[in-house]
Amino acid sequence: MLDREKQLVLELCRFRDSRKEKLEEWLMQPLDFPWVLGQLLYNRMGGVAYYVLRERGLLGMVNREFRNALMSAYTSAERKTASFLAELSALSRTFEGADFRYAFLKGAALVSRYPSGLRTSNDFDVLVAPGDVSKVSDRLALAGFRQGNVRGGRFVPADRREIIASRMNRGETVPFIREINRPDMPFCEVDINFSLEFRPQQDTVVLERFLDRAEPSINTANGTLYTLADTDFLLHLCTHLFKEATVYDWVRMGRDVSLYKFCDIYLYLRELSQGTAVTLGQAAADCGLQKECYYSFSYTRELFGIRNGVVDKLLDALRPEELSFMREIESPSQRRRFSYNMDPVEWLFCSDRMNRLREIPG
Repeated sequence: MLDREKQLVLELCRFRDSRKEKLEEWLMQPLDFPWVLGQLLYNRMGGVAYYVLRERGLLGMVNREFRNALMSAYTSAERKTASFLAELSALSRTFEGADFRYAFLKGAALVSRYPSGLRTSNDFDVLVAPGDVSKVSDRLALAGFRQGNVRGGRFVPADRREIIASRMNRGETVPFIREINRPDMPFCEVDINFSLEFRPQQDTVVLERFLDRAEPSINTANGTLYTLADTDFLLHLCTHLFKEATVYDWVRMGRDVSLYKFCDIYLYLRELSQGTAVTLGQAAADCGLQKECYYSFSYTRELFGIRNGVVDKLLDALRPEELSFMREIESPSQRRRFSYNMDPVEWLFCSDRMNRLREIPG
């Protein structure tokens, strides 16, 4: 059921290489468009779908309510992007002259790689060495940030016990938050990460490598911020996606797989050159991240229909001998493992993934 609807959703996410003839073919059929709309919005891809339809000249082929819902998502994302970039500029002042290594992650660097309104983010993630957390915290405090969480649209300050527990157990601080009341962005949130959540020895080695190679390549109106070198940035995206996609608690929350996460990797794979692929494969091997990269690249290739010999060769180089992990979910706290028997497209669109898990004995 809904196979054509699933293919339409995936095609509407291919903002770099969507096929107009395929879109026209599917849009002319009696599909379940409310289901398609729900999937696009749930996966945070409504703005991307609107952009694709507009660029392909196909907005007139869709139902008005469908079109208006996507347009609302897109215009909201454009406003949020403007607010995000303004706060990124403000943060460049906060980090000006920093006497420590740092690298902004994910949305802070990706926002400028997408057309405006296609990639939004709810927060800023910054990676630092464990010994530099206090230095970053002090700078953020001087800039008006307080530690806590936003609940029900209100800031709730964190108590000392919560702050200490997060630093001890999670590899990141309690969020630093400042009220800004910008359009579609009432709060600015900064998350300080000082762990990559790998195996302890591997974590330290890779984190140091990433920070040593960080580059001042995020340009803002007020200055430049550091982010990871391109190869390291992609390695981090893969490991972050892999962690969330294969950990039981993320499946339980329904936040394990989402198209916007795969879309970030699609953006890189679409532009992958032979030379970069070789460098990337070597970097993954050096960091011991072949499995994480193979998982992320393989699923992205399947979901976005990437047919590229460079990507195929990279996957051949990364391919582990045992592939059972591709359909396994782990619960580290309970020391339990689960498996499922669905292909990437089925698994992504499955609405009851928890019920599809089968525990692996032993």
